[in-house]
Amino acid sequence: MPNRAIEPPPARRFAAHTFSSLADADFDIGEYSRVKFGSGRAAKVLGIEMAERFFGLRRDVFARRCVVIPAPSTTVPVAATLLSRHFANRLNALLVAEGASPVEWSLAHRNVTYNTDYAELPKEARRRLLAADCIFLNRDFVCGKFLIFIDDCRITGAHEDRIGIFLKREDIPNDHVFVCYAEYTGGDPSIEARLNHAAIKSGEDLVALASEAGHQVTTRAIRLLLEVSEHRIAALLAVAPPTFVEDAFHAAMTKGYHLHYPATFARLALAATGFRRGGASG
Repeated sequence: MPNRAIEPPPARRFAAHTFSSLADADFDIGEYSRVKFGSGRAAKVLGIEMAERFFGLRRDVFARRCVVIPAPSTTVPVAATLLSRHFANRLNALLVAEGASPVEWSLAHRNVTYNTDYAELPKEARRRLLAADCIFLNRDFVCGKFLIFIDDCRITGAHEDRIGIFLKREDIPNDHVFVCYAEYTGGDPSIEARLNHAAIKSGEDLVALASEAGHQVTTRAIRLLLEVSEHRIAALLAVAPPTFVEDAFHAAMTKGYHLHYPATFARLALAATGFRRGGASG
């Protein structure tokens, strides 16, 4: 069980953007919202921007062997997973062009699936939820390396504190930095939900996004799909890309959402089975 008495060590932090409200954000909140729900195109744009800003301001980091690690997740990707790939790719292009060593890549796994919208929770509720979380990291692979933890947005810092406590408790003394695309400087954590849904507000918005080349099913996308009312989801799935339906079906089971959204999951399962049969007969 996590030791709540452990305090996270002081951490280095970097944000490509800071904002105190959606109105004063100096980045495209619509593009950010699309990344949260799986846009590969938007993830590439934001990931490249993060890498270029970080590279320009923190070149001292790359004197060491570095490992890029997205925010802890299960096997289903989150927005940070998508951003991290493009972040690492762009960093490597910049580093190799200067004759430097490329960064490496690893994952931090977690054992908690959120069945409520984490973005709508206040800071203390987030901390209580994270207290039940366990993080797993390949300590042999990262031994002696500088760790670059990537997230899409810093709202309360609860995730970073959790990682810091994990590193301290597990005696992983690696120097590290937390890098995010945007950092919120205000005092209303519920802004995260409004930011997440700036462009993707409904199941219809999600299905339209899923038709975009390079789209990937994320945890947030599955939950939004399964939260659609039972009488609407069949019509929505009928016009969704078959690959999205199948990927969402498998990802929903992986996350255990079939237990929490049984009615809409049954519709999703039926649609996925129908597409598979259609493909087999064709």
